[in-house]
Amino acid sequence: MKRRQFLQGTGAALATLGFNQLDLQHQALRYASVLAQGTPRKRALLVGINDYVALGSGGWQALRGAVNDVEMQRELLIHRFGFPSANVKCLKDGEAKRENILAEFEDLIQWSKPGDVVVFHYSGHGSTVDDPDRVFSDNLNGTIVPYDGDLPPAGGTVDDITSGTLFLLISALKTENVTVILDSCHSGGGVRGNLVIRARPGQAELLLRGEMTAKLTASDEEKTYQERLLSTWQQPQKLSRKDWIEQRRAGLPKGVALLAARRDQEAADATFTGDTHAGVFTYALTRYLWQQTRNQAMGTVLVAAKSKTEQLLKTLDGKSHAQTPELQEKPNSSNQQQPTYFLPSFTSKQSQTAEGVITGVSGRGSGSKVQVSLNGVEPQVLESFGKGAKLKIVDAEGREQGTIELTGKRQGLKIEGRVTLKPGATIAPGAMLQEQSRTIPADWALRIGLDPSLGNDAAIARQELPKIHSRIAPVPLLQQEVHYILGRMTQPVHDALQQRRFPNLPVVGSVGLFYSGLEPLPESFGQPEEPLTKALQGRLLPKFKFLLAGRLLKLMLNSTSTRLKVKAAVQVLGKREFAAQAISVRGSGQAETLRVEQSAKRVRVNDKIQVIVENNEAKPLNCAVVFLSADGEVLPLPVTSVVPASRTIAIPGDKATVTVEPPLGMAEVMVIFSTSSLDRAIAQLQILSDTRGDDQGTQAVSTVDTLLDDLSGTRSGGQSGDRCLSTDQMAALSVAFEVIA
Repeated sequence: MKRRQFLQGTGAALATLGFNQLDLQHQALRYASVLAQGTPRKRALLVGINDYVALGSGGWQALRGAVNDVEMQRELLIHRFGFPSANVKCLKDGEAKRENILAEFEDLIQWSKPGDVVVFHYSGHGSTVDDPDRVFSDNLNGTIVPYDGDLPPAGGTVDDITSGTLFLLISALKTENVTVILDSCHSGGGVRGNLVIRARPGQAELLLRGEMTAKLTASDEEKTYQERLLSTWQQPQKLSRKDWIEQRRAGLPKGVALLAARRDQEAADATFTGDTHAGVFTYALTRYLWQQTRNQAMGTVLVAAKSKTEQLLKTLDGKSHAQTPELQEKPNSSNQQQPTYFLPSFTSKQSQTAEGVITGVSGRGSGSKVQVSLNGVEPQVLESFGKGAKLKIVDAEGREQGTIELTGKRQGLKIEGRVTLKPGATIAPGAMLQEQSRTIPADWALRIGLDPSLGNDAAIARQELPKIHSRIAPVPLLQQEVHYILGRMTQPVHDALQQRRFPNLPVVGSVGLFYSGLEPLPESFGQPEEPLTKALQGRLLPKFKFLLAGRLLKLMLNSTSTRLKVKAAVQVLGKREFAAQAISVRGSGQAETLRVEQSAKRVRVNDKIQVIVENNEAKPLNCAVVFLSADGEVLPLPVTSVVPASRTIAIPGDKATVTVEPPLGMAEVMVIFSTSSLDRAIAQLQILSDTRGDDQGTQAVSTVDTLLDDLSGTRSGGQSGDRCLSTDQMAALSVAFEVIA
């Protein structure tokens, strides 16, 4: 294979290595027995704020996903962790004024008793104010910003709720079983591409900008409230300010806290698919817990949520370490070893993984209409869960009770469906749903956001992009999900990237593509002041087609829902551990120990690798392997079209490897298994391997369309009709790794 195709065949011996150490990033172990202990009382306070009274000044923006975070957490707590619905209090937007948040927390304190389980979740803007107590070395006090929080343009006081007040409120709870989740941050603020950062500029940012000389401080009301808590509120004895400061320095007063980002990092508010808004961390955490079947230690959950946050950020921003979630625990405790939310037992609903849950039923028996929430679906494939997709209704033992065919139009994570029940089965809200089939929409489009840096050239982009392909759609930023952003490199973005020592930094004024978080897509930028028309009609034309093909491929990914028993990994010659790996979780169902990597492993340029695939079915499976390079190209690997039953094989062969070449960045190997023939797709992959020049992009789209046709049993060629993919008949696994020099 040629340099342009990234990988090059060489001879080498296949290392003898099984899959017994496979990293289960999407663990879903069967947990047959439920602990017999009594269930504690459970209560939660969930706060989500998108809109704020004082928006529009000082560089902070309305959020889009904070309210949805609350909805996702509410359904998770009720339907997966057995919280009574009446005990989950939600404050959204205008309900989340300062006085209301504090009053509800005080009510939670009055209600609590030893042994109770308490959850407090906040999604919204965070900030910082000057800390007169100098608890931390930066002299700043982190805050959460209530709905009526403000930002004085010339400095002064704000009505934030400071971390010192949260410390006192948590201390006053009469139980140790406290989980605090904060999906906000204190660093930066504003917009980055199609992402909104969950921070209102605070003391540090405003001073750095030179916008104020006066301090940003907590209000007198906040200070008075703290004094009341210190002297009277639920303390066994008066707590001196000195002791309070020392305790704050020591750490969390009770339980655990799951934080969306480190103190100096940004927490992203993002849009997934066309209309699903959420905090990246909350979405990662919530979806992970929907796919679990046993109550894991909170430290394990945090590591897994951190890994999933990084995975989402790689898709959104092309980088993995912009946001690193953290867990804090009460000092000298073993709280991170305690089960999730400190619950000693699972409910019966938790013995099965789930892509969705029934939240409402209209009618009785077959033909009934239901409301479905798709909280357990991977964000990048959510658009394939629309009209025509089907979900299985399963009981606590995994037995199928019927099916739901999705109807109507999905609104965020919500969609209607129609029920077909098996004889004797019944249906009710709370029933768990697992994917049976998904539908790839015929009108699905690659959405390209138009950056303001284009200026008047945005009109040219709107005209030219659909000419490249009918499934490429130019869209405005900050209104819906965008897959990539078209724009020019500006001086501020260039300076920020230069500070981070970004490799092969594009020059100011050049046209190129960014991820949705404004990270440059490798090898997509040209020369300074290149006319946009020339870039679109020439240099970038095949790139857009490759990106379209790659995103269509990713709509197939189903590692957590496929029922085929398959595995895949990338093996570096001479190393015993896999560089990256993937498993069909629901299909395999193996009781292996969970090991979650915090980030994808790295493979160096000139390393020699093989793709190892394993078929644990009792019948042969057809197989296709496609490589997605860091710059977005879709390239074939030497493939075998059939993997024998109960066999592990190497691709391109037992005595051959491929050599890793640039570009640097995140790369993926997609391995697609099927019970039906993939002969047409394999033939198209061979044509793609032999294609050169600008025709490669066109051939890549044609190849992926043919693959979809083979998997769905159609011959549409991508020109008509949706394609239906069954979890019983196909599996698509992504093996991701980072290519470094």
